[in-house]
Formats: sequence, structure tokens, C-alpha cells
Amino acid sequence: MGERKSLSFEVIMEVAEQEGVGPTEIDVPLYSVIDPELLDRLGSESNSKNDTNLNIQFEYYGYRVTIRGEDDISVRPSQGEQDLQL
Repeated sequence: MGERKSLSFEVIMEVAEQEGVGPTEIDVPLYSVIDPELLDRLGSESNSKNDTNLNIQFEYYGYRVTIRGEDDISVRPSQGEQDLQL
């Protein structure tokens, strides 16, 4: 079984994949839209409690990021929404 990456790292990886670039080529820091430490904490707490109610949505790098759990991260082109939902 592989080592789990942090939720914030997984978000950056998903966005980089959508862009067709490496994660270091994403030039907008994740912390400019959401606190990565909080995101990681929410993800790990949700996972450790088997919480299925995690639902986080935010816009980052022109994408709408939806997180419904550590293994359920959706990254889709944004429709211009600018809100953050926890």
C-alpha cells in the first residue's frame, strides 16, 4: 500500500494534470485561495472518522475544485464562480 499524499498536494496534482504540466509549473500558490494546512487537516480528520459528509468547493487556477473525501477530488473548468464553500 502506497503512502498517502496530503489533500492539498492531491489538489495541486489534479490541477497540474488538467493543465498538462508538472505540479511545480502551477504558478499560483494554493494558499492564495484556501489554507492548505486546514484542507489537509479536514481531509485527514474526515478520513480517520470515515466521515462521508466532507464537501469542500473552491475555485483555483481557473478550475472548480470539489472535494468529497480524500479519494474523491473533482477538478473541472470553472464557470466563473468565485465562492468558497465548506
